[in-house]
Amino acid sequence: MDFSSSSVFDQHKADAAEEIDLAVVYQAAANGDVNTLTAVIREDPSILESCDREGCTPLMHAVSGRQVDTVKLLLKMGANINTQDACGRTSLSLATYLGWLEGCVSLLRNGAKQNIPDKNGRLPLHAATAEPDVSGYREEGREEKKHCAILVYQRLMARLLSLLLQQSNLSEINHQDNEGMTSLHWAAFHNRPQHTQTLLHKGADLTLVDKDFKTALHWAVQDISRTQMAIQPEQRKGPEKSVVVQNLSQGITSLLLSAQHPIFSCGLHTVEEFRETSKDILKPTMVQLEHYMQQGSTE
Repeated sequence: MDFSSSSVFDQHKADAAEEIDLAVVYQAAANGDVNTLTAVIREDPSILESCDREGCTPLMHAVSGRQVDTVKLLLKMGANINTQDACGRTSLSLATYLGWLEGCVSLLRNGAKQNIPDKNGRLPLHAATAEPDVSGYREEGREEKKHCAILVYQRLMARLLSLLLQQSNLSEINHQDNEGMTSLHWAAFHNRPQHTQTLLHKGADLTLVDKDFKTALHWAVQDISRTQMAIQPEQRKGPEKSVVVQNLSQGITSLLLSAQHPIFSCGLHTVEEFRETSKDILKPTMVQLEHYMQQGSTE
């Protein structure tokens, strides 16, 4: 074997060329360049499962770029739909975090599994209740656009959650991540009233506790307590007051009403006991909220 400097140099050049080729593949996937992808993969089918430093395959790059035609092409060419990246996320998880409804539909139709947790123990159902990314709206004068973006995102995620629930079983719905939180915990934590109602309707267990021994109801109440501190003085006056109170209490109201949900069919005693517990949890927060809002009315 030749160990001369020239042969080593040639080997380095070959390795560099291979790295560049993979970079081109990932970029082509993200940009939807199906011609480049088709040519490269036909020459070397193993590229379908090649991973970058974050463990992302060409399919995952196509998902990140929201390229639905590229996703369909890669799946047709044999890409593994359930491969996990370095964080344990599948293509379906990534698409869900992005709020990419069309991509999730395509992946689910092609056999994407919902029961594969990432390294945090979270399923796509958890991702469907994630906080929206509005970092691009932090500049001055863009608050209105930020608010609209959040509303659009929340409506989209509500549709996405319903889509995922169509193919979910109770085990997945009540799956607890590494912190013991279910998708219902997450929905309550992020103040998603529509999400909580949808999950409860599908059989989410409201009695499950996380590692802090908190139910979803505890997180809903805590969210209201956090939100109180962000209420501006002008929002505590006139018509704004009732709107704020209604918005803040909507999330926990859906949880309170869930005491009549079929999951409590084990007996009237359990229902009554839960209602009493709910009152104990809610009363201090709601009294504090009302007192806080009244301060604005007298200013």
